[in-house]
Amino acid sequence: MPYINRTGSWIVLLWLAGLAAAEDRFAWAASALSADNAPLVIAVDTRELPERGLVHSRIRIALAPGEALRFPRWVPGVHAPGGPIQNLGGLRIRTTDGDAIAWRRDPLDTWRFHLDLPAGGPHVVECDLTYIANQPTANSVGIDVLTGDGWFALNWNPVLLYRDGRPVADQTCVASLRLPQDWSFASALPRQVATTDPDVVHFTSLSLARLVDNPVIGGRACARRDLGEPAAP
Repeated sequence: MPYINRTGSWIVLLWLAGLAAAEDRFAWAASALSADNAPLVIAVDTRELPERGLVHSRIRIALAPGEALRFPRWVPGVHAPGGPIQNLGGLRIRTTDGDAIAWRRDPLDTWRFHLDLPAGGPHVVECDLTYIANQPTANSVGIDVLTGDGWFALNWNPVLLYRDGRPVADQTCVASLRLPQDWSFASALPRQVATTDPDVVHFTSLSLARLVDNPVIGGRACARRDLGEPAAP
């Protein structure tokens, strides 16, 4: 094998290795991400939360030319524009064929992302992002991602991008979640039939408004108890 002695060559190799790692990271969600039963599909991987404080997500969404993406700025329960975008990193946007799509942040509204999409459409794009947990601000306490020794609390808004200019109550999504190995979770979100992988959870289709309003808690010692059917009135 030829010796590589140029810094630029190493950078290219590391970049390619990063892309390959991202592809492997979401192999468990390939079927969910290829489904056509919702205009927005999100897969969230929490396996690096306990040790590194990082959570990764992949969003598949259909956009028309000229449409922008938005990171949640106003979140239920917070009376200020507290969407913690300062902890967003590793944003990559591409076509479903793997071609990179150029993007830029709005100079006046930094929660808004403009994409260079060709004419025609709509176009289905995939967005990968990494969120840095455990760094809430005064305006994001309670709507952030937090983790500690053997537990995490995941709000969906820090790992989400959606179509700008449309009410979130009118936007439908399907969400999937990968837990650290042998961890359990609790959430008010309705889930689909259990998968063969106990660390993977698929939730039923719902509105973005409902998704953001229902966090997930997870942990090594998290247990679920069936309280039975509700009593008749």
